[in-house]
Amino acid sequence: FFVYGAAGLGKTHLLQGIVHAAAGRYGDGQCLYVSCRTFVNDAIRAMEDGRGGELRERYGTVALLAFDDVHLLAGRERSEEEFFHILNLLLASQRQVVMAADRVTSEVPGLQERLVSRLSAGLMVALDAPCLETRMAIVRDKASLLAINLPEAVVRLVEERYERDVRQLAEAIVRIAPLSDFECGP
Repeated sequence: FFVYGAAGLGKTHLLQGIVHAAAGRYGDGQCLYVSCRTFVNDAIRAMEDGRGGELRERYGTVALLAFDDVHLLAGRERSEEEFFHILNLLLASQRQVVMAADRVTSEVPGLQERLVSRLSAGLMVALDAPCLETRMAIVRDKASLLAINLPEAVVRLVEERYERDVRQLAEAIVRIAPLSDFECGP
């Protein structure tokens, strides 16, 4: 499963949610979420220490691997190579792999063609910015979680200001929360 879309739309939350839900099915330690940066750092250390096998053992034997920010692998030849072998291990043993990136794999410059081909073989889903009703629901839900009552005009103002970034939409409510304790005079 491969999901792609702009920053701030919830790809990381989606991957982490999948891992959390799957952990109940497979058990703790069998589901792993990893960011590309963490993987690259692990791969570099393993290669420097001559422990490539340990890297493949750690990542290639889980029941489910959630790999975030795949696009950051582009141009990192050795890390890309290790990821390709781990991906093959997982797929050969019919393990689950979920990935996220900021764009579809074929549009990632510098990503090895064989990796693009492998990543494109599964279900690919674009994550788009939420519609007006969804943005308003997000604002109301976040405000409710923070126990603040926002007037409809404020809900509307916030959702209009952050049309394309759900993360910023939620952060705006967090910034508004402390202000909601103050009342303005007449």
